[in-house]
Amino acid sequence: MVGHYHLNVTSVEEQKRFWVDTLGGPPMKFGCAGVNVIRFPGVFLFLRKQPPTGPTRGTTLDHIGFAVPP
Repeated sequence: MVGHYHLNVTSVEEQKRFWVDTLGGPPMKFGCAGVNVIRFPGVFLFLRKQPPTGPTRGTTLDHIGFAVPP
């Protein structure tokens, strides 16, 4: 079981719109630094503004999938 993912993103606000507005995850702040986090059942997505550090394909993790009830 995975409890969290750290996502490097070019725009935290654009990513928040996707994860919150499209997929319905409630946003929250974490820690004294106020890290942006989106909460889903069983997993937290930590969003950090940072350029990509590798390719989007061919890495250990290249996507995140959710199983949702019909």
